[in-house]
Amino acid sequence: MAHQINMRKLTATLLGLCLTLFIFGQTTNQKIVDIGKAYKDFMFRNDPTKDDLKEIKSNVPNPLKTPVEFIVQTIARGNKLLTQEYLSRPDDQTLKQI
Repeated sequence: MAHQINMRKLTATLLGLCLTLFIFGQTTNQKIVDIGKAYKDFMFRNDPTKDDLKEIKSNVPNPLKTPVEFIVQTIARGNKLLTQEYLSRPDDQTLKQI
């Protein structure tokens, strides 16, 4: 009887953990898709509105802050791409996301 209760707790815990990871993973993946769409829409025009930029920068998960800021700089006029911050090599994870 105690063995069944422990197995149920373990199963419930693992299921909860998997669902949590799935939900947070979807948020990150959706933001990557949104960033890709924004880049596609503005990569040759370089004239997103302030509202467009605000929307791109909103609700960004921590792991995506650097890639989002880089994409914003590539599509904005008067960007800072020639500063040391953007000329230095980012970490591998950021490169994969970009």
